[in-house]
Amino acid sequence: MLKNNRFITKLLSVQEGSNFVDSKVELPDSTKVYLSDYIGKGHYVLVNIWASWCGACIAELPEIRNAGEKYASKNLKLLSISIDRDRKNWEKALKRLGLPWTQVLADYSFVNSYGINKIPVLMLISPDGIILKRNFSIEDLNRLFQN
Repeated sequence: MLKNNRFITKLLSVQEGSNFVDSKVELPDSTKVYLSDYIGKGHYVLVNIWASWCGACIAELPEIRNAGEKYASKNLKLLSISIDRDRKNWEKALKRLGLPWTQVLADYSFVNSYGINKIPVLMLISPDGIILKRNFSIEDLNRLFQN
């Protein structure tokens, strides 16, 4: 029961309208960075949480790429956060997929902090680091940015 209460508390702290939770992550070259190096820097960030073994995650990557290109002029940047447990699988997927935007690898503390219990997850974060949308679709993003 206590474990469930902690999960619910964490999940509520990263919902729409709350500040993003900073986490240490790794770049493909193993450099350790923080999400705050990319988020809250004056632009919208579409965060894609995925893994190399997730078919649905891989399937939506072309749509994410298109959205990044389409809305770059509207101050949108892309950030993909992999929750792969096997770094080598992530690295192979990056090579195979050729994703041109920022890619980072997160550990279980990120998954725990954000209450991730399924993937893929898309989040839209405001220029000042507020979670605007969580668990939404590219179609929803299109509606937001076309208005």
